[in-house]
Amino acid sequence: VFHQVKDRPGEQIDDLAAKQLQAAVELYRGDLLDGWYHDWCLYERERLQQIFLSMLDKLMGYCEIHHYYEQGIDYGVSILRYDRAQEQTHCRLMRLHFLAGDRTGALRQYERCASALHEELAIAPSEATLALYEQIRANRLEHRAAYPHAMRSPAALPDQLCNVLAHLNQFQAELELFRQQVASEIASLSETLNGPR
Repeated sequence: VFHQVKDRPGEQIDDLAAKQLQAAVELYRGDLLDGWYHDWCLYERERLQQIFLSMLDKLMGYCEIHHYYEQGIDYGVSILRYDRAQEQTHCRLMRLHFLAGDRTGALRQYERCASALHEELAIAPSEATLALYEQIRANRLEHRAAYPHAMRSPAALPDQLCNVLAHLNQFQAELELFRQQVASEIASLSETLNGPR
């Protein structure tokens, strides 16, 4: 299953591939022969673990673009159980929490990311991670290019158009939320300046 989608970002896999990846992930019950330290076993254990984590990452991308935010969060938490300093996963989790309406959870995820990077690698979060944090702190999330390889394959065009439509619908919902917040702020300021009507 993984070999069919290994060169495609999770945002570009179809529903059938996602279901197959989900089934494969559920079969992974833990590391191969945990506790054995023969060379062949260490190599195979690492290889299978990397495939497992890559499948989870693809499923996170799929969940974000299809608005399955809670499920995507579960996949991200699973990745961090294996590698708590995986910065890309922390960023995806920040986005998923925010899109699910949990801004506090997104900000806390950043704190977990910064702490893990400091403790595990003695480094600070990247500029991109910090920029994402600042966007969330400001209660906005900039649209990102989810499809860097878009329009390369004419056969994939219908799927890409559906994905673009889903992204635009999400953007429209975010704009509507922003419009409501601005209207609420205007009403609040008007009431403060003019007194209650």
